[in-house]
Amino acid sequence: MHRIFQERPEILGSVFEVLGVPLSEKATVDAVTTDVTETRPLERRVDTVLRIGPSDGEDFLLAIESQSGRVAGKEASWAYYVAYLQAKFRLPVLLLVVCQDGPTAKWAAGPDNLPVITDARTAAKNLFLEVTLGNTPAGEKWNRIMSFVSYFPGRGTVRETAYLEGKTEGRAEGEAKGILSVLEVRGIPVTDSVRERITSCTDLDRMDTWLERSRTVERAEDLFDEEGNADKPMA
Repeated sequence: MHRIFQERPEILGSVFEVLGVPLSEKATVDAVTTDVTETRPLERRVDTVLRIGPSDGEDFLLAIESQSGRVAGKEASWAYYVAYLQAKFRLPVLLLVVCQDGPTAKWAAGPDNLPVITDARTAAKNLFLEVTLGNTPAGEKWNRIMSFVSYFPGRGTVRETAYLEGKTEGRAEGEAKGILSVLEVRGIPVTDSVRERITSCTDLDRMDTWLERSRTVERAEDLFDEEGNADKPMA
C-alpha cells in the first residue's frame, strides 16, 4: 500500500487535500533511505517524565522540558522524545515545555498560551510559579508579597516563603493552603471535615507538622495521628 506513493507521487496532491495540508503543484517528491536504525548509541534525556494515572481515564506520560531560551534543533529532539516514550511504554505522551519568558514560549509552542496572573489569590494557588520565576526581579517581588507555604513536586523539600508582616492569621492561612495544595498534587482525597480542621487551625507548630506529614501520608486523616488526646475527638 505504501509503494504506490513512490511510483505515483502525483496522487499525494489529493491525499494532502483531504488532510488539509497545502502542497504546491510544482512540489518535488524524492524517495530517501528507509533505514532509521541508529548505528551508534546517542544519549538523550528528558528533563522529567511522569506517569499520570487519572481516576477517570487511562494512564498517560507527561514529558516535561525546561527551556530558558531557543536551542537549535530542539524541536526535533522533542519529537524524538515523544515517539520513543510512546514506543517504549505504549502510552499516550503529552509534552510540556516550561519557559520563563514570552519569546521562548512563543518559539517552543506558538503563542505563549498561559494567561497572565494578576491577582494574589490566583497566584497563591499556583504551585510552580515561585520556581519558574527564580531569581528574576519578578521572583524577588513574589517573595516580598506572598504569604503562603509552597511545595514543588520533585524537589523533595517543603519550605516556607515570606509571610505578610508576620501576622499569625496570615501565616496560618498560608500554611493551610500549602497543606491542601500538597494533598491535591498527590491525589489524596480531602473530606469537608478534614478541610475545616486544617483551615480553622491557628497553631503554627501543629500546622508545620501537618505540612511535613502531607508529603507522605496515604490518607488525609493521617495528618492528625499521634497528636495526643487533646487533639482527638472525645468518645
